[in-house]
Amino acid sequence: MAKLMKSTTNSRGSRCFQIDFPEEELEAVAKIVDGHALAACRAMSYIIQVLAHTPEESPTKMFVDMFQGSDWRARKKFLVYKPRFALSIKQTFGISLQRLRKEQYIISRKLLELIALLSNSERPLDFRNFLSVNRPWLPEIASQLPEYELFANSIADHAEYLEGLENVSIGFRPSLTSPLQLHSLWIEYVLQLMEHEGRVRWLRQILLVCYCSWSRNEARERLEPFIMNCRGIAARFQIRLNELCQSNEVYRWIEDGVNLLRSMPSQNIKTVPMSSEDADEADLALKIITTLRDERQTTANAFDANTADLNEEHRPEPGQYLSLLRKLMQHVEKGYQNTHKDLICQKTCLEVFDILISVAPRFKRRNPMIEETLKHKRNVVLKSLPVH
Repeated sequence: MAKLMKSTTNSRGSRCFQIDFPEEELEAVAKIVDGHALAACRAMSYIIQVLAHTPEESPTKMFVDMFQGSDWRARKKFLVYKPRFALSIKQTFGISLQRLRKEQYIISRKLLELIALLSNSERPLDFRNFLSVNRPWLPEIASQLPEYELFANSIADHAEYLEGLENVSIGFRPSLTSPLQLHSLWIEYVLQLMEHEGRVRWLRQILLVCYCSWSRNEARERLEPFIMNCRGIAARFQIRLNELCQSNEVYRWIEDGVNLLRSMPSQNIKTVPMSSEDADEADLALKIITTLRDERQTTANAFDANTADLNEEHRPEPGQYLSLLRKLMQHVEKGYQNTHKDLICQKTCLEVFDILISVAPRFKRRNPMIEETLKHKRNVVLKSLPVH
């Protein structure tokens, strides 16, 4: 695939711009298009004809960063990009949707949306693991599930619609025993097609169903990857946590991280026997650190000058982040105090201060001393903690 993209760079456009395409960056782009020939050609055309106009950075790196970050508008521009005498990816995928049988279209489209939200190209998920969980209590929350039938039906009930999606090349099965899978760009296309309201509506339903299973201590290990995936989608599309929760209980459950500490790099944490009181304190501090890592890019993008066109209703409130910063300060200090007990290592404490310092300039107008205060506290930690 990288060779195919390399051949595309021999076009007149790339020669005019004199673009250098490092092999490793082309490989990263190839991983995004994942064997899809049309997507590979569109990607290189977009890099040459659009991104190459920005001289400050490698256009291939910009493309990769676009798919790894939270700027969903940039990804949307790529999907609708239409080279001369050719169709865009959005138009091409739209033709496949139109080929669905009319009598199946509505349910097939909704099932496709659900599968897209239960899929992840980087760490393949089997959506059947979510849908096959036994939920005898589901009718109790039916009024809160606009797509109740899709959650209530069995895999067998969905079979003809899954077959329809495969027949028009929307999905594929690597083997007869494998579930229907969506290409990574199909996942992106479907998520973009939903618009903000649709993404929020679906994510709220999935997380509510997961919460109800979780609170009953049912299928936790099976559901955790899907919860993580929903969190990731929310971050990639700048969806705030309070938009995803239908109750305070669900909000607190998601905010606490649902054991998301498993995603923390193991080399940053030392685990030793400790009292239950110390354990609770360290656990809370680490959860907040994890939350900050997840929110860092979203926060930066939200207040960047390039995102000034954000709708007011979707713009994060500065007060939200100032409050978060103050809380994090308190808990990072608790973590620092406990470092001598090996609860949180020096590297993690310093990393948190570095993250806070990188975000702080956006709040100088409200709190002119915040950056200086953070730098001072970081130096105190640096000088006082034992060297590991």
